[in-house]
Amino acid sequence: MRRRIVGVGVILLAIAPVGAQATDLRVVTPEAKSAARVRELYLMLNSVSLRCSSIGFNLQKDFSLFSARQTAPLARAEQALKQYFDVQTKADLRSGFDRFHIKMLNFYGTGRTDQHSCGRFGKLLVLLGKGDPDGVSLTKIAEIMVPKPMIDDEN
Repeated sequence: MRRRIVGVGVILLAIAPVGAQATDLRVVTPEAKSAARVRELYLMLNSVSLRCSSIGFNLQKDFSLFSARQTAPLARAEQALKQYFDVQTKADLRSGFDRFHIKMLNFYGTGRTDQHSCGRFGKLLVLLGKGDPDGVSLTKIAEIMVPKPMIDDEN
């Protein structure tokens, strides 16, 4: 019995590195890292605006304006992430891209919110709501707000 368990363990160890190598070989490109920062900033602002609403500080209008005016750069960031995670079909969404997205939602959905932080994020949303078709301002702000994107943890 013990030999059988050891044998199964050896087989599992032999198989495991093959799957791990495929993930570990993925290099986080500068484009993917920049896109991850933008996406994380978007989810951060969305989560904060929802939490601020729960304490009577309504940022939803500012968040909606930001989302509408930053549609093109946000869509480019999402497309770059899908390309990084090699999403080609709906089934692929359940792979790395989906896990990455859920990880971000779980992280940003549990933050602490108070009136002071709501005020600061409100000012940021107003600034971003002015629009930036090329996404230059959005990208610079994302670099500051998300210095180490979670995509770095994926490898």
